[in-house]
Amino acid sequence: GTNVFFFFSDGGIYKSTNNGATWSPANNGVFATDIRSLYVTGSQLFAGSAYGDCYKSTNGGSTWTASAIGSSLQVQCFVQTGSTLIAGTSNGTYISTNGGTSFTSSSSGMGSVMVMGLATSGTTVLAATMNGIFSSTNGGVSWSSAMNGLPMGLQTFSIVSNGSTFYVATNDGVYTS
Repeated sequence: GTNVFFFFSDGGIYKSTNNGATWSPANNGVFATDIRSLYVTGSQLFAGSAYGDCYKSTNGGSTWTASAIGSSLQVQCFVQTGSTLIAGTSNGTYISTNGGTSFTSSSSGMGSVMVMGLATSGTTVLAATMNGIFSSTNGGVSWSSAMNGLPMGLQTFSIVSNGSTFYVATNDGVYTS
């Protein structure tokens, strides 16, 4: 079969249906084309902009619908846990329990920090921030520090999970849990 690939830039979202041989703009409905993140879950695609917009596509990127998270926020990343979509922004996390139609602030315990990455394993969500790692076990409603065994002042830039193991990229190398 054919693999579909997407990438983003300050010019919007691009799509390839021929394994990356050619690319076409996929911005129908995307008004803020300075895109910072893409996330796929099932048949839904989500894109986050530098201007606080979240875009959702349910038809492979042919069209997008917008919902605002916050006009002065950069939407850096997304992750889904259960039926909750969590957006990491330049000012903490925001959650949606209605498929990305609307979002509410959910940074209790984390504060107003730049969230660079989100990852899940089971019911645990970890957030990589410019102030270290935070953990949530209630769908991103509240957060607590997850810096046990890590150096103080660590800046984290990206986080992924493989099963129950988390990998985090930092200003001091890569750490695993």
